Amino acid sequence: MQKDMGVNIEGLLSYNINSDITLVLSAANATMENKDLDLKYKLDKYAFQVNYDFGKSETSKFESIFGFSYVNFDKKLNLEDDNGLGIDLGVQVLFCLKNKLHYGIRVVSTYSSVAPGGILNAGVIFSHSL
Repeated sequence: MQKDMGVNIEGLLSYNINSDITLVLSAANATMENKDLDLKYKLDKYAFQVNYDFGKSETSKFESIFGFSYVNFDKKLNLEDDNGLGIDLGVQVLFCLKNKLHYGIRVVSTYSSVAPGGILNAGVIFSHSL
């Protein structure tokens, strides 16, 4: 099993349809590294996701994430096809819901036929409600 690791930055724009369902557009850029092959490459991902809140309290909420994404790999990988569609599955937990600034943890796994493996994106999230 080959493990590539990297740093990712992602921007999200979301719209709450109702108190349980949120539509999300996201764009992410990652710089990845494979130490075994001494290779650094870029990875871009653009996604449309639907978040469903199935566990909410006054100060936190637990959401499932489902969506579709477009994945673009750097040409350095010499893949047969370096871009294509993917399916996103994940979860996120947000805290501090009484304030306009929320924070939490987000984990999304992307499955794509063009990727040499699954893509796992895990990290902290900060959001501001207007």
